[in-house]
Amino acid sequence: MNPMSLHHESQSMKIAQRFKALPVAAVVAMAAIATLAVAQAPGMTSGPSGTRRALLICIDDYRAVQGLMGAENDVRTLREALRQHWGFEDRNIQTVLNQQATRAGILAALGQLVKQASAGDFVYVHYSGHGSQVRDRNKDEPDGLDETLVPHDGRTPGVRDITDDELDAVFARLQARSAVIVLDSCHS
Repeated sequence: MNPMSLHHESQSMKIAQRFKALPVAAVVAMAAIATLAVAQAPGMTSGPSGTRRALLICIDDYRAVQGLMGAENDVRTLREALRQHWGFEDRNIQTVLNQQATRAGILAALGQLVKQASAGDFVYVHYSGHGSQVRDRNKDEPDGLDETLVPHDGRTPGVRDITDDELDAVFARLQARSAVIVLDSCHS
């Protein structure tokens, strides 16, 4: 057998063992980052050409909707994975958890990320919580439904879900070399 092939198999085994203990959400997110890193390696460099920024939004506890289990743990693990395996600095990882993740809180955090990010940055956004669907008001969806994120205070009087159209408007203003957006939610 080719010695190079043995070395490659040994490295693959080490990587597989290292990630075996991580929750599925963290592994999926890291795979997405790795894919982007291979496709756009310059976007993953930090220093004068850009900063690695992350916004991690997690909701296990809802005011008016049945809660989830595990989202907060996934985001905590993901934060560590971003720091340890991808070189994100702690000061550039913003976490919005449970009661902080109101409609206003999520939109404010996204707005802050848009203001902070610059053209050379790599941006990672992760949402872990409930998703849903609502009637499409601007008729841009073939199925007549907008996909939504359900904030902590969602489904209470006067509080709407955050629609895909609203997210599109926010991300359209994002100045970054590259971005990965992971929405760990259902939309049913």
